[in-house]
Amino acid sequence: MPRVNKDSKATKRTSAKRTAIAGQASPARRHQLTAQELQQLAPIPETLRPGLDVLFVGINPGVVSGVKQLHFGNPQNFFWPGLFQSGLIPEAIQPEDGHRLAAEWNMSIVNLVQRTTPSTSDLSRQEMRDAVPELCRKISANPPRVICFVGKGIYEIFV
Repeated sequence: MPRVNKDSKATKRTSAKRTAIAGQASPARRHQLTAQELQQLAPIPETLRPGLDVLFVGINPGVVSGVKQLHFGNPQNFFWPGLFQSGLIPEAIQPEDGHRLAAEWNMSIVNLVQRTTPSTSDLSRQEMRDAVPELCRKISANPPRVICFVGKGIYEIFV
């Protein structure tokens, strides 16, 4: 009699159940784009002005963010819940409410690279390094009180 890995079956059932409950594919699966479609996505708008209290710096938009034209637009991303849980904003907001960061809380978000990719691993180290001077120019022209690099990967590019 063949051995059956019960944990594996349970994991598959749980995953299938989640998909059935959600009633649709994950955001990343819904937005599988060709390379040409990715290139045609416009950069996500940035709100930069002098005197921001906090400027969050990400690496680049993912596919869901690029399609929705929203920073950290994937509902599975922890940025927005983490921002509220940290106490930096007084209420939980969704990616669609991101414009409120600048309007109500004097914070904003920029990306090192504007190009949308399925993964940051689709960017070369050289492409990221080449984008540093432009980002530094933007920050120098609009100096915030605090710069917060969103993740270890973006920080390491600047070190």
